[in-house]
Amino acid sequence: MSWLRLNTVKQFLQISHTAEDDALRMLVEGVEAALSLATNIHLSTTAHTDGEEFTEDLDGGGLGLRPKYLPIRSVSAVLDRENDDEDITDSETIDHTPSRIVREDDESEWDDGVQRYRVTYRGGYGVSDTDREVASLKLVALQVCHQIYHGRDTAFDDVLKANTGLAAQVSRLSLKQRFA
Repeated sequence: MSWLRLNTVKQFLQISHTAEDDALRMLVEGVEAALSLATNIHLSTTAHTDGEEFTEDLDGGGLGLRPKYLPIRSVSAVLDRENDDEDITDSETIDHTPSRIVREDDESEWDDGVQRYRVTYRGGYGVSDTDREVASLKLVALQVCHQIYHGRDTAFDDVLKANTGLAAQVSRLSLKQRFA
C-alpha cells in the first residue's frame, strides 16, 4: 500500500480518467521507493505516528549504530550476537537520536563486528505525521511523478539532475536525517 495516494497524484497531474491508473500506481510505487532510498526516510503506510517495528543486524564500531528506517522513534532491544545474544538493554541504558542508537553517555563506542548487534526499534514516519520532512517528501514525490509522467522516458536520476530544485530538496531531506 502506498503512502502517496493515487487520487492525490491524479489531482496533482490533472488527470480525471481511469485509463492510466495501473501505470500511475507503478509510477508512484517506484518514486516512493527511490525517494525512500535516496533520503533514508521510511514512511509507513499505517496510520500510527510512532513508526513501525523493525529488527536489523547492524555493524558495530563507532559511537552509534545506524539503522535503516529513520527517524528512530524508540529502541526496545539491542542484542550482542557475538556474546550469546546478550541483551545490552538489560545491562546498559541505550538512547537514540533520530538517526542513530547510542549508549547513554554518548561517548562509549560500540564493539567492532559485522552485523554484530541485532536491534529492535520503531522507526519511520506514520502517514498522519505533520512534520515538515513528511510534507516535503510528499511534495517532492508529486513533483517527480509530474516530471516523469510528462517526460515518460526520463529516468528518476535524470529527473533529479534536470531539476536542481528537486535534487536539492532530496539532498536536504537526506542530510537532515543522516546527521540528526
